[in-house]
Amino acid sequence: MGPAQLLGQRVPGLAGVMTSTIGGNAVSSGVTGWLGSRGPAVTLLLEARTPHGTQQLSLTRVQPGRLVGQGESSFPWGPRGEVELTR
Repeated sequence: MGPAQLLGQRVPGLAGVMTSTIGGNAVSSGVTGWLGSRGPAVTLLLEARTPHGTQQLSLTRVQPGRLVGQGESSFPWGPRGEVELTR
């Protein structure tokens, strides 16, 4: 029925590993991602599953090699707020 998925969960468009600081320790976890749009900008949505819960990031490219946006954690002590990813 075309390239759009109508039912079920979103199929990730990318996968990788993300490292964040949780409780003062570096924690690496698998991450899946999807491309979306927010107005004219292309947005990257990332979801990481850690042993403590999930982390979600919504990022937009502001210049080559630099993404900025917002992040949330499902656990109270997890990282949240402004996010910047650089290459």
